[in-house]
Amino acid sequence: MAGTLIGNIRVVDVAAGTVAPPGWLLLRDGRVARSGVGDLAASVRERLAPSVGGVDGEGAYAIPGLIDAHTHIGSDEGRNNAALEREPDPISILRLHRNATRDLQSGVTTLRDVGAKRHIDLHYKRALELGFVRGPRLLASGQPIIMTGGHTYHMGGPRMVLWRFGRPSASRSMRAQTGSR
Repeated sequence: MAGTLIGNIRVVDVAAGTVAPPGWLLLRDGRVARSGVGDLAASVRERLAPSVGGVDGEGAYAIPGLIDAHTHIGSDEGRNNAALEREPDPISILRLHRNATRDLQSGVTTLRDVGAKRHIDLHYKRALELGFVRGPRLLASGQPIIMTGGHTYHMGGPRMVLWRFGRPSASRSMRAQTGSR
């Protein structure tokens, strides 16, 4: 990918607590490759990145990507949880992708998914790694281990390995989830 040069923007440095004067960013492969302050003359742009497309940032602010540290991206607000559980996995993965794409478009570049039915979040993460789809960086936990009838019970229904009688049962549940002995 050649890259994109965005001019006429102000970069927010959250670590320093400052906002830079108007400047530019050079993006390559979805990441900031270089940045600078001031106008970017055509001669400088050609020397810096002759094969990139240019975009006018129109005075906007550039901020670091946001992180959502607790989400269930396979869920759908307002939908009946039991209906979501019965839904075929390919449809659920497409919903997950739609939700992840919406998050990315709103500035969330990292998601920590804390539970999805039948490991669809892990399958989606693999699709991201293989380049089949574009989306935010994903930290996926797989199917939750919960107590009977607990929060997110619908993500596994009767097929879920449940924590029923304390630590030994929880340990068995974790080994079943991870394939370890």
